[in-house]
Amino acid sequence: MHKGQVVTVVNFEGEKLPMRVAGIIGDIVFVCKEEEYRTAGEEGREPRSVGFKKQWVLEGSNRKP
Repeated sequence: MHKGQVVTVVNFEGEKLPMRVAGIIGDIVFVCKEEEYRTAGEEGREPRSVGFKKQWVLEGSNRKP
């Protein structure tokens, strides 16, 4: 897994959500929505993100970035 990669996050309700990896620290993967990732890049800032334990982040997604 790496920064910028499209992943699927399983939230506390069991929903599978496509997200972008904003960063990884230890066993926590910080993710954000595609729009936030793109906007942050255009504005030259880090994206606002939410951390999930790696066990809830699946590599790959059913959608294209």
